This record gives sequence, structure tokens and C-alpha cells, in this order.
Amino acid sequence: MKKISKKSFLKAWNNKKLVAVALKRAHVWPSCHYYDDLMQEGLIKYAEMIEQHSQLEESEVDRLSFMKVVWHTQDKLRQMQRKQEKETQDDELFNVLDHVDEEMAFILQDAILNLDELERKVLLNNILQGESLNQSAKEYSISKSQLYRLKDKLLAKLRKLLG
Repeated sequence: MKKISKKSFLKAWNNKKLVAVALKRAHVWPSCHYYDDLMQEGLIKYAEMIEQHSQLEESEVDRLSFMKVVWHTQDKLRQMQRKQEKETQDDELFNVLDHVDEEMAFILQDAILNLDELERKVLLNNILQGESLNQSAKEYSISKSQLYRLKDKLLAKLRKLLG
């Protein structure tokens, strides 16, 4: 993160309505539990833009800053969504382990944590829930043969750990 002068930050703070409107444009409302965090990050981005583009007119800096805050906010929202999806997927996998004896559950839990994201999806959707490989291949944008190889490799990994 770049160093921001007090003057730039105060200028951004005094015009925080720009950041609020940018958040609104990114579909983040004050009632969202993460609104304050995104507002602060937006103010920092705005101050960085003021610092970085001090040679431009104020209206041009505001226009560029507005879009920068919108894009930054959308990126943050995507990151939060991916994190939540991964946590949800992990929770579903660990709920399946509730039906297995305790020692085996620890072994499986350790094995699941060492799998990459695609392997976890295949384990959950295709092996445990019985989803068709054709449907999954389309969903993951890979060929059926790649998915078959991945599934076989995954099952071999699990057999080795459990055997």
C-alpha cells in the first residue's frame, strides 16, 4: 500500500459521498454488515487516487476514483463470495463425516484438507452425492475424460490413505 498524505486523506474524507455512491453502484447498501469496511477501503482507494493523480483536474480525479472504488468493491465482493462458497463446501464435506467413526473421520478430514478445490468438488458432487460426470464436466469446463481421470486419481488417493 502506498503512503497517503494527510491532505489527500482529508480531501477524500470530506468527499466521502463519492465513495458512498460508488458503493451503492456496486450494490452495497448501508444495511450490509460489511458496509463500513468497504467504505473505509473505498476512502483509502480514493485518497490513493488523489495522491497518484495530483496533476489532473479535480473532476477528472473524482471520475477516475469513482470507477476505481466501484471496481475495487466488486473485486472484494467476489473474494468474499468465493471464500463463503469454499467454507460452505467444506462444511458440507465435514457434515458427511459425522456418519463415520471418529478415527476414520480424522483421517478423512485430514485428507479432504489436502485436496485442491476441484478435487473437493468432485468428491462432494460426484462421489458422495452421485451427480453425473457429464453435468459436472460442463459445470467445471473440463472434458469428461479429464474428469474421469481426476475421479480415479482422487479415489486412489483416498484408498491409499484409508488402506
